[in-house]
Amino acid sequence: MERLFRLVMKTKAILFALVLLVSAIPSAAGAEYKGSQLGRPAVADFTLVDQNGENFSFHTLTGDAIVVSFIFTRCVDTCPIITQKLKSLQTDIDDSLKVNFISISVDPQYDTPERLSAYMTTHGVEWPHLTGDITVVEPVWDAFIVQAEQQELPPEDNDNHEEINHDEHNHEEMDGMGVIIVNESGVANEYEVQPSGYHLLEAAAYEANWSLNISTTWGHFANGFNGVDSPSDWSWWWEVHTWDESNSTWLASTVGLDDINAFNHSILAFAPNNTADSEIPVPIDENASITLVYPNGSNESVALPEISGWHMTASVLDSAGVNFSTPDSEWGHFMESIDNESSEDWSWWWQLHTWDMENNTWVESSVGMDSLVDQAYIAWAPNSTADSNIPAPAVFAIDPDNYAVGHSTMTYILDDDFKPMVAWSGSDWNVADVVADVHMVAKGVAVIDIATNSGESGLPGFTFAIIASALGLAIIATSRED
Repeated sequence: MERLFRLVMKTKAILFALVLLVSAIPSAAGAEYKGSQLGRPAVADFTLVDQNGENFSFHTLTGDAIVVSFIFTRCVDTCPIITQKLKSLQTDIDDSLKVNFISISVDPQYDTPERLSAYMTTHGVEWPHLTGDITVVEPVWDAFIVQAEQQELPPEDNDNHEEINHDEHNHEEMDGMGVIIVNESGVANEYEVQPSGYHLLEAAAYEANWSLNISTTWGHFANGFNGVDSPSDWSWWWEVHTWDESNSTWLASTVGLDDINAFNHSILAFAPNNTADSEIPVPIDENASITLVYPNGSNESVALPEISGWHMTASVLDSAGVNFSTPDSEWGHFMESIDNESSEDWSWWWQLHTWDMENNTWVESSVGMDSLVDQAYIAWAPNSTADSNIPAPAVFAIDPDNYAVGHSTMTYILDDDFKPMVAWSGSDWNVADVVADVHMVAKGVAVIDIATNSGESGLPGFTFAIIASALGLAIIATSRED
């Protein structure tokens, strides 16, 4: 029944998106903004209730820009990711700008101020989280063209329901991977594992003992390998290639290392940009490998091992902008510090945990992070932390009720006149890209009119890109209790 509901929700979302697509006039993406540009009037004032139970009026916000997101506290997938990315976004914005953040619940029947406050504590964020009576919140969803829907689930036999949940958790949910960090104060943050091309390169360099020359001005960029650096006159440079399995050929990547999804492209090659694709050797491993081709034509390759606890930890903390230290020793990597928290006198230490899906609990890992493989979820916490005090991964932390919620996942950037300027759908967006868009909105950079190619168009609706990407829903299907 839960699977049927997911299908129904997805079908409704597609129909909703098609209605928007037919009725909207798509505006052109400008040369500057990275997100989907909007030509829409200002959002009218509204009043909801914040996490402290106090009235919050939208138009009381003052500053240079506003970031508005839509979440709910029992969301099993995108909401925690969006919240953590917004947390990083807030940190990375220029201190000279005043940018307001608000999150609005799409499950106001459940999301009381107290539950929103607990959600904020769990994720370590402080911006207002708003809820209210459904009759007051629904017009706000409409103003932002956010689709949110609740549907009652019919009762089922409890034994059968438990069996369905067990099957789904052990098969479908294994598609996701996550890391939870609990700090010394007990605040927990959950991160989705999203390794990039750079993380693959970092792992390969460790395996093959390569030395890397990496610049970070515009994201991670490979300037050299093992002492062979690209020249300062840019007569050639190191170019990254991805393997096209369907055509058995190499393709020069059109995106940078940080934007290569390692789950989709786990076979990479680096070669001078004047090297013909056909001159790059075929991959040595069908699963994951990296090949280097030097200017003199020589080459070397390394096959990458399974994703380990070190790979998971390094990729999520690096992507989230959290500083950490995992020195390498004769026994492998060990966790020295996370977000500047460590113990010099070893009165405590960072302890690694794995998620036991059969018993729905955390257990201390019996091996180090390099030897820990084939895990969907891991956690780091001070060794004094009780296993029961580490929150369950979001996909397993469902608070039972008798209805399900689905919503289109949108994040908006509004200017100081409350006009939606740019939107990002889903959770698979790059924090640095959104930071750049926030800076531009805050500085008054106009969107581009497709007809006149100048100024703000005032055209209604979304761009085609945002309509298409809005089909992804964050859906929670809960157990029956009423």
